[in-house]
Amino acid sequence: MGAWGIGLYQDDMALDIRDTVKDELRFGTPLNEIITQLKLNYDIDKYDNNDEESVFWCVIADTLWNLGLLDNEVKSKALYWIDLGGDIQRWKFETPGLAYKRNLVFLKLKQKLISTQPPKKRISKKRLYVCPWNKGDVFAMRLNGELAKEKNLIDTYLLFQVADKYLHPIGLDKKIGHLCPIVRTKLTFSKKIPQLGDFNNNEIIKNDFPCKTTNWKNIYAILIYTTSTRTIPKNLMFLGNKSVVTPNDDYGIFYDQINIINNIYFTLWKRFEDDMIENYYGHNLKQFSIYHEEN
Repeated sequence: MGAWGIGLYQDDMALDIRDTVKDELRFGTPLNEIITQLKLNYDIDKYDNNDEESVFWCVIADTLWNLGLLDNEVKSKALYWIDLGGDIQRWKFETPGLAYKRNLVFLKLKQKLISTQPPKKRISKKRLYVCPWNKGDVFAMRLNGELAKEKNLIDTYLLFQVADKYLHPIGLDKKIGHLCPIVRTKLTFSKKIPQLGDFNNNEIIKNDFPCKTTNWKNIYAILIYTTSTRTIPKNLMFLGNKSVVTPNDDYGIFYDQINIINNIYFTLWKRFEDDMIENYYGHNLKQFSIYHEEN
């Protein structure tokens, strides 16, 4: 089971369904399209899987009831599965000591669903981030983190240039997402205020080691996943715009799985500084263990 407790939302699947419904409604996706896509995602009505179907319809019904959007069709589906016992058989088999309490969760939900739902709530539209920077823009960021202190880099600068922008899809519609910057970076190792010309081909930070899948070339570009201007450091200095600097052994900007969270070519603003310092020492100076392993 993907559950860690008896509660309806102490379950990975339940949380994903609830969050998807709420997020998609904020994107403006019609409710029938949301449910249709979720049914496809979880193979609902495709296989005889009473456990997942009961959770599926109960979570959707509960979510919509809370929003004042529950219709008779979804309500009937949820009540049907509750009357069948929900997923109680799975609990009796895997965690018999908690089966009774799990059943009470569904019975309580039934009483909720047959009661008068609250008035329809206003659903605010989700704001998407659109990177305003131009291709070739160069910025400087003064280093002040713990790793910078450890490496004696406090008050030196990290430079980065916008190499391109990428629509990082979110939700069910792959055409909707945050337009995020893809950058190449370098360290100055100097406390002098940097100039535009300081961003050059010398020691651009590598974000992976060359291998067969990259044609033995290096990955220099990295996507900074950005969802709001609030996440961007306030200490950025705009240095100007210049032709995009591309190392001769650069693999390129667009590569497979750029939108996968925790991909090696992916970072967040809150860890941008540390990631770039770590990658410089790890890849450019070859301090990562991968460079010292015996073949």
